[in-house]
Amino acid sequence: IITVGGTDRDPGEDGDGDNAVISAAGNITQGVGGQLNVDKGLGLGAGGNIGSVTDPINIDTQDLSFNSGGDTFVRDTDGGVNLVEEITAVNVPVRGPTAGRDARVEANNGDLSVNAPVNIGRNAEFETIGSGSIIINDAVNVLNGNTVIRSAEDILNPNDTGVIRTIGLGIIAPNGTIGTADHPINIEVDQLSVGSQPAFLVDPDGFTNVPSVTAITDTVIRFDPVQPQPTNPGGIINRPFVLAPQDIAGRPVLITPPLAQDDTYLVERNLDELTGDDDQKNADNIINEAGWENLNDDDFGLRKRR
Repeated sequence: IITVGGTDRDPGEDGDGDNAVISAAGNITQGVGGQLNVDKGLGLGAGGNIGSVTDPINIDTQDLSFNSGGDTFVRDTDGGVNLVEEITAVNVPVRGPTAGRDARVEANNGDLSVNAPVNIGRNAEFETIGSGSIIINDAVNVLNGNTVIRSAEDILNPNDTGVIRTIGLGIIAPNGTIGTADHPINIEVDQLSVGSQPAFLVDPDGFTNVPSVTAITDTVIRFDPVQPQPTNPGGIINRPFVLAPQDIAGRPVLITPPLAQDDTYLVERNLDELTGDDDQKNADNIINEAGWENLNDDDFGLRKRR
């Protein structure tokens, strides 16, 4: 166990705290029971790998930056962590966060905040465990692989400055919300698997809904009210909806899993709420008041789009 500046994570009266940088031409590894405790900021730089998928580097710090030529696997053991662009100690900087191949960052019992552009060469996973939200304040760029984001609480883009760019995105917050109506998650993806609802995501170029997305070891299965996620055994009765590109009339497009015919009204109702279209409601009132057998041709025409 290496401790820099105590273990209370208090930056001190001057607000500066203590930073630590570990730099290696090869790999950074950690023995059984190893832990890096740093009050303020930790920088990890390696020409090779930082940790491994089976033995991540255990840390306890406020801010983290990493730069590896290979893989990076880091676990914050308590209190959450902020991903930042640079950590400097004794005039030695680590700038990132970046990894040449795969990267996984895990935060236990605290928020995981992306406060700087993240650049990953292959696949990426970001997860909070126990408690804590994932807050995306900057770009997550995983242009040559897939990304899985799994949160114990919410996944948020509170400042509308975050964007996720990746080939396939699996995203899930079974105990919270994915984005909000006012602050959706901005994405630029080819394939999307949304594992829970409510979910609010916007992609300017569109995407394909797929049954599942796998990054390194984690897989997100698209939400299905009949077959709920194993992490949510109680099930969810409402279908998820995702705000996607606008149609030619400038209205949001509603994306859902494959629907049965009996769910047609559910889709129409949600679309009407999004577009402010009251025609369907008026048509329903006419039908309910007059009865099908008393409808004239004009009244029936109100219902034809169903």
